[in-house]
Amino acid sequence: RHHQAPSEIEVFFVDNGIDPTGLGEPTLPPISGALANAIYQSSGQRLYKQPFIQQDIKLG
Repeated sequence: RHHQAPSEIEVFFVDNGIDPTGLGEPTLPPISGALANAIYQSSGQRLYKQPFIQQDIKLG
C-alpha cells in the first residue's frame, strides 16, 4: 500500500491560545507493537510486558 500514500503532507499549527502540548507523541504507541512483532518474528517468542529487556528474550 506504500504506493497509495500521499507524496506530500502539509502540516499546519493553529494558534488557538491553548498552552502547547506534545506533537510528536502520537507516533510512539505503535512502536511498541511493531517492536514486539519484530521480536516474535525473529525469536518465536511473544512479549506482553514492557519494557522489553534482553534477559526476557530466549534465543535459540
